[in-house]
Amino acid sequence: MSIEFTLIGNSTVVAGNATSGNTVVTIQRSAATPQIGCFMIDNLDTGNVAIVNIGHDANLSATLGNATPGTAAGFSVSAYATKYITFTRSPLDLDPPANVYVAVTTTSGTANVMVTPVFIAGAGQTSV
Repeated sequence: MSIEFTLIGNSTVVAGNATSGNTVVTIQRSAATPQIGCFMIDNLDTGNVAIVNIGHDANLSATLGNATPGTAAGFSVSAYATKYITFTRSPLDLDPPANVYVAVTTTSGTANVMVTPVFIAGAGQTSV
């Protein structure tokens, strides 16, 4: 299945690994990318699963967790796979946060994850 999207900004590559914990990067909203709320997330590694978390909290983390509910943070992106995420916001939120933070860790080894701001028609509210 193919998803049609429009690029609305440059990609950011996040290098995650299992040994040093989370790698967190900041994607800033700017005049060039005023509507960063929908992202295409590509795991560029051919063998390692990446755990990705994305949000407005600079202290967010991406964790695999364990059998106890609530210990994981984020979602998994299989090796050499793509996922899409859309932030929704209230129509009353007239002052959206300026930054989006992305955290990446891996279940083993390393993985480069490319995060690209996109617009997907019909995906709902796509600005943050």
